[in-house]
Amino acid sequence: MSKQPKEKYVKHFVFSVYLLTIFQLIYYKYEFNYAIFQILWLSCLAIMVYSAYYLLTDQKIESRYFRIVFTLFLLYESLTIFRGLLYNTNPNADELWFLISRTHILWPFIIPLMVFFTKDLTIFSLLFSWFYKFGLVFLVMCILVPEVITQRVLADMIIIAMVTGSGYYLMFSAYLEKKRANLAFIVLMVGIISFSILARRSDLFTLLAILVSAYFLSLKTTLKPNVFRYFPVFITLIVIILISNGSIYSTLTSRLEQRLTEDSRSYVVEFFWLSLQDDFLLGKGLNGTYYCPIGGELEDEGVIFAELEFREVIENGYLQLMLTGGLIHLLLFLLVLIPAAILGIFYSSNLFARASGVVVLLWLIDMLLYGVPMLRINYIFVWICVGICYKSTLRKKTNEEINQEFQENLVI
Repeated sequence: MSKQPKEKYVKHFVFSVYLLTIFQLIYYKYEFNYAIFQILWLSCLAIMVYSAYYLLTDQKIESRYFRIVFTLFLLYESLTIFRGLLYNTNPNADELWFLISRTHILWPFIIPLMVFFTKDLTIFSLLFSWFYKFGLVFLVMCILVPEVITQRVLADMIIIAMVTGSGYYLMFSAYLEKKRANLAFIVLMVGIISFSILARRSDLFTLLAILVSAYFLSLKTTLKPNVFRYFPVFITLIVIILISNGSIYSTLTSRLEQRLTEDSRSYVVEFFWLSLQDDFLLGKGLNGTYYCPIGGELEDEGVIFAELEFREVIENGYLQLMLTGGLIHLLLFLLVLIPAAILGIFYSSNLFARASGVVVLLWLIDMLLYGVPMLRINYIFVWICVGICYKSTLRKKTNEEINQEFQENLVI
């Protein structure tokens, strides 16, 4: 396939993934006609799947280990999907809509196919360019709809989905346009400040981990943006301002300090393990749920929880894997991702593969805190990075070779 069609498909793919999040925001905020929302959502999904089909062109698996383990992983995921569908003998349109519209049910089983994403580095320049552009879209959203950074529900819905791309731009900034990296840093800082004020602990850790990783990745290269050249000075100034101005410090950290030791999940986790006793090994299938009664009108920081007895999501990525596929699912997942992180970080000759390994490692850590696999650009990019880490020919390239390919096709 020629370069131009690939450029078109990557643009359509990234647009459709981000638009899914934006349409969710618009519908939640303004509650327009539900049928229109469904049409928009399904249209985006169709574009996303169609574009992905033409981008998953790297079918050559160079690692024998990866070929075996990933095949087993996909087969087991297929079995898990089948088990979930098997219990529903009379599916209807509403149930089908529920399956494809909930981003954490079906799509995490499909997203691992992104390991076959093209390894054409000229396309990655465009991919990162779109990450950056949608970071700027996020800043515009902050102006038009300030609630996306001041209200818990909207912040949880939008910030990670829209901001992590800018963080990835920073992690790979050695090969990218440096002025854009400085603006990507601002986007990331807006998300960090918002999560600090709203005391979203796991989300805050996610963005801070990306920022710190991006800085350390830049230390061994002269091809760093100015924001990382003066990063220690910048951090020192922030600390001085916070120490000297108690009101700013209190605004940023008061709620966070209250919640640092708060245990908000033990109740849910306890019920989860009780419900999984008989399904520990194989899980409960695609539509698996666990008994966890929550009373109606229960409120937490302005969020009102509806009354329910069974939940299909648990706020921990590893437990979510066990809910659907049990211990076998979790072990196969780790057998794919942990070696990928090790190969990328410790067995690569270039920053591109090393940063990819760090992305995978950060996700493995993130899943301890929250990190539920779902249809978001950050989880999609994790699996793209898994594919990069297992590509030995790519890992063996030098920084100079990688940089030359990027500079020849750099998107400004």
